[in-house]
Amino acid sequence: MKRTIEYSDSIIADIARRESQIEDPDDSSQWIAYDSGLKRMDFGFKYVLNALGFSSLQGVRDTLTQPDHRPTGLELAGQGKTFTELGIGGVACCLAIPNFLVQPADDETRLRRKKLAKDEATVALVAGDLGQPSTFEEIRTCFRQEEIEKPSLILLTPAGGIGYLPEQQEFIDRIVKPAIELCDPDHFAFIGETPKGTELHLRTFFEILRADTGAQTTIRKCGETPIFGIFRNKST
Repeated sequence: MKRTIEYSDSIIADIARRESQIEDPDDSSQWIAYDSGLKRMDFGFKYVLNALGFSSLQGVRDTLTQPDHRPTGLELAGQGKTFTELGIGGVACCLAIPNFLVQPADDETRLRRKKLAKDEATVALVAGDLGQPSTFEEIRTCFRQEEIEKPSLILLTPAGGIGYLPEQQEFIDRIVKPAIELCDPDHFAFIGETPKGTELHLRTFFEILRADTGAQTTIRKCGETPIFGIFRNKST
């Protein structure tokens, strides 16, 4: 049975409706970055990646690879194309699942991103508003249902813009902390966009995180958009 999705307000519900109607990632210039993939991600995150000691997300993936474990991913407010290009499994949470990603299935709770021919990874799709606390429970359920290991690469790339995300301390409490709680605590990277005005709260949170875990953290900008990065690899 199709789940009824709760949205933060009517404006967000309207954005979700428009996203769900996208038949192709290039439907209009407004959504040109929706199905972004590695090339666009590497460009948008380059300053954060460089600050963490990487030139690309491929390098992050390779560094997080363990002898008995291939990294997995979680994309928040994205659609998982980057994970299929990296050859890793994971979960992608969109405001709504675009038509071009929907595959015929009786069980809509187990929608999966179309696989690349050369790739065996599965990226499961979850529709939900990150402004609603229940969305993270949906994400956790999806990881359990699909039997996907804890994510070690987390990306926050809001396709419809960052305006619907909670701001300041709420952004950390409702988005950043729950995402970190989901991941492998010893081997993970978390890179994402953040609403303006949240940097000071993030810096304070990062000071505590570095003291508690030894993780690397950074905040940079891509144009006017603040971008943050967290990296921890206990073996290094």
